[in-house]
Amino acid sequence: MEPVRINLMGTFQISSGDVTLREKDIRSVRGIKLLTFLVLNRKRIVTIQELEEFLIRQETEGNFENADGYVKNLVYRVRKILKAIGPYPYITTGYKNYAWNPEIPVIVDVEIFKQQYENARNCPDLEQKKILYKELLYSWRPLTGVLTDEYWMMGIDTYYTSVFLEAVKNLAGILDKSGHGECVTGRIAGDKFVKAMLKEDFDEQLIVDKMEALCSLTEDGNYKMHAYIGVCEVGDVNEPIQTMYDKANM
Repeated sequence: MEPVRINLMGTFQISSGDVTLREKDIRSVRGIKLLTFLVLNRKRIVTIQELEEFLIRQETEGNFENADGYVKNLVYRVRKILKAIGPYPYITTGYKNYAWNPEIPVIVDVEIFKQQYENARNCPDLEQKKILYKELLYSWRPLTGVLTDEYWMMGIDTYYTSVFLEAVKNLAGILDKSGHGECVTGRIAGDKFVKAMLKEDFDEQLIVDKMEALCSLTEDGNYKMHAYIGVCEVGDVNEPIQTMYDKANM
C-alpha cells in the first residue's frame, strides 16, 4: 500500500502514488481541517464532540442545530474526496468517534521537517551538519493559512516556527565559527552593506552560505529576500567606500 503524503507547509496537499489533491481540489476548508486534525491525532481516537468543538462551535458560539449530523456528513464528503487517491478506508468509524486508519501509513511534511532538524542537530561531522541545516532551511515554508487561524493549530504553528528559527540560529553559529581573520562590516546607504577583510581571509563559499541563511530567515509564502553579492580587490585603501562598492558591482 502506498503511503499517504500530507503537506501542511505552503499549501495543503494530500497525495498517494501519482495522485495529488490540493486545496482547490478539496474545495472545503472544513474538510481540510477535519483531515489535518485526524492525521495529526492519528495515534488516538477522536470523538465527535471534539470535531464539533473545533469545526463548528468556535464559529457559531455553540448555536448550531444537529452538530452530530453535520460532522457525519462532512466525514462522508471527505471520504468521497479521498477516493481520488485510493480505494482504501482512510477514516474509520467507532461509537461516536472517528480515527485515521492506523493500517494506512502517513508521511507529514512538518514531522519530516522535525526529524531532519534532529538529524542535523545530532550530526557529529561539522561540514555534514552544515549541509543538513541548509537543506532543512531550504525546505521550510510557513503552515498553510487555511489552518493557522485555528486555536488548536496555533501551538503547532508556533512550535515548528521555533524549530525553524532554532535551525537558523544553529547554522549561523556554525558559519560564524567557520570564519577566521579580522573584518569590518557596515551599511553605507539603504540596503547597501560593505564587508572589508584581508585577501587571505576571503572565503567566497562561506560568505554565500551566510547570505543564504539570512535570506531563508525572512522567507515566507508571499515574500522572499534576494541578495546580490559583489567582490573587488582593493588597490588603494584611501579610495572612497562608495567607489569600492561600485567596482564590486561591476
